[in-house]
This record gives sequence, structure tokens and C-alpha cells, in this order.
Amino acid sequence: MQIFSISSTAINKAYQLLIPLYCFALPFSMKVTNILTLLLAVIWITNKGWKSILQSEHARFLVLAWGGYFLLQVIGCFYSEGLDTAFGGLEKKLVIIVFPILLANVKIDSQLLNNALRSFIIGVLLAGILVIAHFYIYTPEKGLFNVVHFSLRILKIDPIYFSSYVLAALVFLFYLRKNFQIPLLLLFFLLLGFYLFIFPSRMTLFLFFVMIVFYFIFQLLKSKKILIPIGIMVSFLVAFFIMYQQSYILKWKFDDLIGLDLNNLKINKKEMGEGDHGVDYRVIKWQSAINIIRENPILGVGTGDEKNELLMQYKNHNFVQGMEKTYNAHNEYLSEAIRHGIIGLLIFCLVLFLTIKISYKNQNYLFIAFMVIILCIFLIESYLSRQRGAVFFAFFSTLLFYYGVTNPPKKLSF
Repeated sequence: MQIFSISSTAINKAYQLLIPLYCFALPFSMKVTNILTLLLAVIWITNKGWKSILQSEHARFLVLAWGGYFLLQVIGCFYSEGLDTAFGGLEKKLVIIVFPILLANVKIDSQLLNNALRSFIIGVLLAGILVIAHFYIYTPEKGLFNVVHFSLRILKIDPIYFSSYVLAALVFLFYLRKNFQIPLLLLFFLLLGFYLFIFPSRMTLFLFFVMIVFYFIFQLLKSKKILIPIGIMVSFLVAFFIMYQQSYILKWKFDDLIGLDLNNLKINKKEMGEGDHGVDYRVIKWQSAINIIRENPILGVGTGDEKNELLMQYKNHNFVQGMEKTYNAHNEYLSEAIRHGIIGLLIFCLVLFLTIKISYKNQNYLFIAFMVIILCIFLIESYLSRQRGAVFFAFFSTLLFYYGVTNPPKKLSF
């Protein structure tokens, strides 16, 4: 009995170390997170983690729900022509079922959750500082506000993914705000907010503004203390106006949105600069995706044939950049429908809906806030088609879901 007790304590300490370390490493390196995932798997096996799945109703639900989704990806391989692409997609999405299994036997209390979220926040902050430092060392003459987001290549991460990390870090920081001293809290908020502007994404900026508006309305209805939310809202608008004037990237992104003409889409190199990725691009990708879904509405084209079908559509539209860069649909919902039809899309959305429903019942508002970010980003990015997105989604959705169902609900506090 004593040996078992020591073993359990050692395993718990290992989780207390590995999970925050995993969160810290996420913004930096997928190779490191892969190694840490293997370590979690080793601990899971030695600790007979399958027993936790059998004993926990919510662990069984999450494993079966995402297991069903992953099984659909496997079935889609049988009617795919591009098997290499299909197996590559399966490898990226494997984490969606792996983390509900590996974390099922972890005791996720408030201390572990807070350490994990704090580590992620610090990781994002340091990753941003690293990118800015790299920019100033190698390309300072080009202007910080214009091209610094290209320096994210040193982390092998696209701006939309890093921007989603930043927005999630802001939400986590707000959740942990009472654990930080005021000066440090303000510094972290300002730095993360600054990252949203220099690594810009229209969607994350929009979501951040909506969160500020929601905070203002909540304070107005509940406590009447509106000076702080008004100050935050005004600060955001002023910062946006200044950055809009200074940043070519930010200005181009919003001018491109305002100037969108659906009857005259700019979709080739002669009309748009090399490397530009405007709203016009996304519209033609979505139109192409919808055409494929109309032709294959029930079961889709299979797990591995999405890009090949899109390339044929791009060719029909004379979308030069789309053919050269082999773009995906840039919409997770459309990508699911292309691969597995309306049936696959409904299963995917049902799993997401049920996890949110359970979390709402348990007053797990942190999970819901995280999922709102993810569900909105799914609208403009095939987020799970890349390891950066799949790992981030799978890990934090599992961690936050398990925390909510194993801990008593807390009153929502602003």
C-alpha cells in the first residue's frame, strides 16, 4: 500500500510539472510538445490510465465523442484517392482523441489549471519578445508595424495561429487576474494587446473588441462600475486608429475588407501582390468549397481528396495563387463538409455543441470563452488541418473541459 501511495504521489508531481511545461512550450516548438506528449503517454500507461476512462462518465463521453469523429476521418480514407494526404491528415488530427485519453486520469485541480494557464501566458509573451528581437536584429529597416509578423516564421507558425494564442492568453490572464500584482497584470495585458496589433488578424481583433463590449454591458447591468470598461474600450479604439495609420499590414487588411467587391474578385498575381492573402482570396476559396459540397453532399470526397478537388475548382476560376499555393478551404466547417459531407459536418458540430452544453451546465465559462474563440476562428481558417491548430485546440479544450466537470462551479466574476 505504501509503494502504491509513493507511486501515485510521484505520478501526480510529474503531471504538475509536465502539463505547465507543455503549455509553456506550445507557442515555441511542436517538436518539444511532441516529446512531452510521449512522456504523458508513458505515464498514462504505467498508471493504467484506461481505468480512469472506464470510471469517469465525462471522460467516457469525451473519448467516445471525439473517437467517433476520428473514426469518421479513418472511414473517409477508404474512398479517398490521395491516401498519402489522408494519412497525413489523420496524423495531425490524432491529438483530438489522444488528449481526452491521456488527461482522463489527471487530477486537474485549480492549482494545476492556474499553473498551466500561467505558463501558457508567459510562453506567449516570451515567444512574442523573441520574434520582435529577431526582427530588430535582422530587418529593423523595414519598420516594426509593417512586416514584423513575417518574423513569426522563426517559430514556424502563421500569424492567425499565433494571434489565436494571444487572444486565448488574454482570456486566461483575465481569469487569473487576481493572482497577479496590478503593475504586472497591466504590463501583461498591454503587451498581449500590442501583440494583437503587430501580429494582426481581423477575426481576433474583432473578437477582442466584442469581449470588451460584453464586459462593458455586464458591468453596466450588474455593478454600474463602467469607468474601467469605458477606459478599456476607448484605449482599444485609440490604439486601433494609431496602428491603422502606422501599420501597412493592418491598413491593408481592413481596407481590403471594406473594398470587397463580390462581382470583381482579385484572384491572381496581376491584380494582387505576391504573397497577399486578401478577403477576395477567402471568398473564392469558400465558393470553390461550396461547389465541391454541392457535388458531393452526403459523404464528401474523402479524407485525402480535399486539396485535389479544390485545385480543380481553382483552375476553373483561374485562381493562379490558389493553384500554386494549394490553398485549403480556409474554413474548418467547409473543410469538414468537403471531406465527409453534411453527415460529417453534423457529427463535428454535434460534438462541439454537446461539450459546450455540458460546460454551460457546469458553469464552466472559461471553457465556453475558449470555445467561442475557436469556433469563430474556424470560420476563417481550416484550423485543424495544421498541427499548430489541432494540438492547441485538442489540449486546451480537453484540459478546460475536464477541469469544469471535476470541480464545483464558481460564480462568474468580473
